Amino acid sequence: MAIKVAYIFLKSISILKKIPLFATNAFYFNKNEPIKAIGKLSFVKIAAEIKTQKLENVPSGKFTLPSALDYNEFSKITTPLYCIGAVG
Repeated sequence: MAIKVAYIFLKSISILKKIPLFATNAFYFNKNEPIKAIGKLSFVKIAAEIKTQKLENVPSGKFTLPSALDYNEFSKITTPLYCIGAVG
């Protein structure tokens, strides 16, 4: 639910203030390391697809903001990705 609210808020500001809105996935900010989901499951990016995978040892998953953004990694398609399979 929080993703939907944040998306509506940011998209509204983008339209009202005529500010371009760009999006990328979280793996851009953690050097493509697995992201902990629940239990021993983690989100992993394999090629261009995001899947859940059972991992025994998950890296710390530190997110960092690069000193310069590569706009080639971003898209103007900003609709949130809701099609990731259920975590279970």
